[in-house]
Amino acid sequence: VLDAVFSSDGKQIAGVTDQNRVVLWDGESYEKRQTLNSPEAKFDQLRFSFDDDYLMTSRSNGSIAVHLWNVETGNLEAKLDVTGDVHVAMHPTQDEALVTSSQQGAMIWQYFQNIRLPVTDQPLTCGEFTSDGSELVIGSAPPFIDLQGQSDESAATISRTVVQRWRRDELAQVNSVEFSAGRIYQLFLSRDGRALCNVSRDASVFNYNTVTHQLISTIPGHAGQISATRFTSDSKHLITASRDKTISIWNAADGSQLKSLTGHQSAINCFSLAKNDRLLISGAADGQCILWDLETGQPMHQFRPTESSLRHVELNPAGDQVLVLAVDHSLHVYNLTEKVDVDLSFGTEQIEWAEYSPDGTALLILPHVAFHPRGTDQPAAQPAKGGHQILIVPVNGDVMTSIAHRAPIVTARFH
Repeated sequence: VLDAVFSSDGKQIAGVTDQNRVVLWDGESYEKRQTLNSPEAKFDQLRFSFDDDYLMTSRSNGSIAVHLWNVETGNLEAKLDVTGDVHVAMHPTQDEALVTSSQQGAMIWQYFQNIRLPVTDQPLTCGEFTSDGSELVIGSAPPFIDLQGQSDESAATISRTVVQRWRRDELAQVNSVEFSAGRIYQLFLSRDGRALCNVSRDASVFNYNTVTHQLISTIPGHAGQISATRFTSDSKHLITASRDKTISIWNAADGSQLKSLTGHQSAINCFSLAKNDRLLISGAADGQCILWDLETGQPMHQFRPTESSLRHVELNPAGDQVLVLAVDHSLHVYNLTEKVDVDLSFGTEQIEWAEYSPDGTALLILPHVAFHPRGTDQPAAQPAKGGHQILIVPVNGDVMTSIAHRAPIVTARFH
């Protein structure tokens, strides 16, 4: 599934798959209503019209056309030929859409009359209407046409990100603001007129007020891809981990960086935050784990349970024990107080998933042999005698419990 959306009244659900099918379901009974197929084009984006009677399909990259479908009949009602990286935003009260393209700029498409109203021919990457439809905001980055012979990294440092605000009625530009950043990949408008621009090239987030034309806050981001993020329990702080080997703590209100935690020698893949927000355990690609004191920003303890890259770490509710899952499907449990491995007999060496119970007294373990991922055609592994099993393992070493299924297991979680 490449995209899934609700209609505005919540009574319809639409989803698009990598098999180039759009499926419509009833949002209350979950019965399938329509299947839309267009062999000539591929889709990965869906938008309902303002009245929920029509569905627009498009492709974010390598597009050749945008299609409009009648939800009730499943018929194709209109088609707009447009190429490049395409983004579509539906007007909140009128039968029209804002279509932006990296090759053809921006236009208002009045789809029933098949009228195109050009906005700008600048290469654009995204755009949105304001909540009342009176204005639109579009984001772009100038092409690197004058930077031949320079690397993509050099071009990115020179290019400027542009955010423009336009009045819908006269299609007149109201304001244009530039940022020293790369291409905008996502743009969000809040109902009070503020725009949140996610600038992925340099991993920055710009919070920009489209009414006052002022920058509210900037989260400069990391030097590498962000691998994990989480709010603290009071929602006042945002914590991010990155492939650049650092963890950052941000003020969620103004975007200021409060702390940067350094100490890992490899890319950080995952982290877990204690319930009291005072401790954090991080796991990296070289198998190293670091326990951090978030008040001081200093590491408290380091250990390496495996040489394999880590994909999941979790602190128990008491904060004195951590489970570690690696990409080689090995599971490790470590006592942070005594600084020793916890020896638990699982009866299997290959683990797909593990987590603590809400009270921290047991582990739920899904063996890899019993796991069958969603949406795959690969044959499931043959179960051992007794069926596909989920294991409940007490951390104090008591007798383990197993729950058997006849069919392969897709997921298992504690409630």
